[in-house]
Amino acid sequence: MEFKHQKDLGPDSIQKWCEELDGKSKIEINDTQRRLLSIFKMNHEIVGNFLNAHKELSSQSDYTSFMINLVAENFTYKIDYPSALIISTLIDRPAIAVMYANYLQYKCFQYGVKEINVKELRNILLWEGVFSEEVLHGMWDKQKFISSDNRLLNMLDFPQYRESIRNINTGDYDEKINQKGISKICQKTWSKLVAKIKKLLK
Repeated sequence: MEFKHQKDLGPDSIQKWCEELDGKSKIEINDTQRRLLSIFKMNHEIVGNFLNAHKELSSQSDYTSFMINLVAENFTYKIDYPSALIISTLIDRPAIAVMYANYLQYKCFQYGVKEINVKELRNILLWEGVFSEEVLHGMWDKQKFISSDNRLLNMLDFPQYRESIRNINTGDYDEKINQKGISKICQKTWSKLVAKIKKLLK
């Protein structure tokens, strides 16, 4: 694979990477993620408080804690424990966590979200679906670059390449979410119409 060189990277390079990732096909969330969403939706305050009170019991290898610490130390949005727990079900190695953390920064920038709870997580990510292992593997390779001293490094580890999505404007969040919802409804309606037409032509 041909990698980019450091001299070709700029403050919007991670944004461009996220935009490319955003255009990739997505797969539906699994039963575990659906159950967690349902539980937290019904009892968000009670379950959230319980988990936050007991999060110190998590092991160092737990990707829930890993995700929370990664976001707190490197990004301008916040994520609560229930949301990080759901995201952790998508993660089996640190590279996946790094990709989703950066992608969520982009989605927070896009929709004006500064704090991710379960409702926001569903609105800006999960209802569209998540990424397959194949997609993530390919996009991990695409974010690598050759440094000025000829080392192969990970662009996602460098905050200077995500400056364009650092500042989050929360002013029109509801409007953006509504527009996204309307767009999704139109897509579904169009898909159903196409399916009906294909049946009639058979």
